[in-house]
Amino acid sequence: SSSQFGFVGNQAFRDLSYDFRTRTFMPDTRRDYAPPQASTSNGNIIDDIPIFDTAGNQTVTYQNYGPGNHKFYGVEFVFDKRFSEHWNANASYAWGKTKTNTISNTASQLGDYLNSNCRTTVDTTIGTGGVIPCSIVVDGTNKYGEPIDSINHSVKLFGAYTRSLGPVNLALGLGGLFSTGIHYQQQRSVNVLIPGTTTNSGAAETYYYEPRGNETTPSIYQIDASLEATFTVFRSIELGVKGEVFNVTDIQRQTNVNNLTWCDNAAAAPTSTCGIARATFGTATARSAYQAPRAYRLTTLVRF
Repeated sequence: SSSQFGFVGNQAFRDLSYDFRTRTFMPDTRRDYAPPQASTSNGNIIDDIPIFDTAGNQTVTYQNYGPGNHKFYGVEFVFDKRFSEHWNANASYAWGKTKTNTISNTASQLGDYLNSNCRTTVDTTIGTGGVIPCSIVVDGTNKYGEPIDSINHSVKLFGAYTRSLGPVNLALGLGGLFSTGIHYQQQRSVNVLIPGTTTNSGAAETYYYEPRGNETTPSIYQIDASLEATFTVFRSIELGVKGEVFNVTDIQRQTNVNNLTWCDNAAAAPTSTCGIARATFGTATARSAYQAPRAYRLTTLVRF
């Protein structure tokens, strides 16, 4: 089943807009508004259902798996001051929340190996001595929550001001954003056992210690600025130079998580696999998991 609601508001023409992806200003005469909406779906995922028999042979069937659950709620407010009297401005606020028990469109973990047990030898606090029914691992209540890309709050601002000083045309641009962090959770890979045995089948699933998305990275912000100077050399031909500064304040907060593995055994030695997982959980080790440092760009322009 599915349902939607939305509203439509008026938005004034704007002659200049700031593209946060390319970090450039561009002409824009659209009058558009993406209506906020909410949608829900249950059981609308064509999923694989793999099982092992007692000999370790795997069989896979596909079906419209009923426990699949996905909900989205969102709303956006936009203020737009059209370009006039040398300046324009745009501000937007978006609130959103996604709740789901899978981020896959097909072949998810839902319904996997429901007749098997799963096991970890690292964290024996899971289940009974590290053994737990795979049905809890793949379809348990902790699988439901907010996925990594469920950004709850986002604010974007930009403005542009132009002025001619003698033969020189100046354009100043200022843009910024604020966004809450991504969602993640304590988790661990567990081995799937052949039914009725303690033998690993070779397959693995991911166990969640807590509801999906229970943890979040820090909120981030960024400010970008630009200054452009051009002058006319002949009729419609312009020469100029443009300087840009990205991430003016050089803020470099964490935007992703590389270490998601957790262990619930608080008595584990600090140097053990379990202890290391507890110490490093939620951290990032890749440069790409942080905001890019302050950067500069100087561009020469020829317009005709």
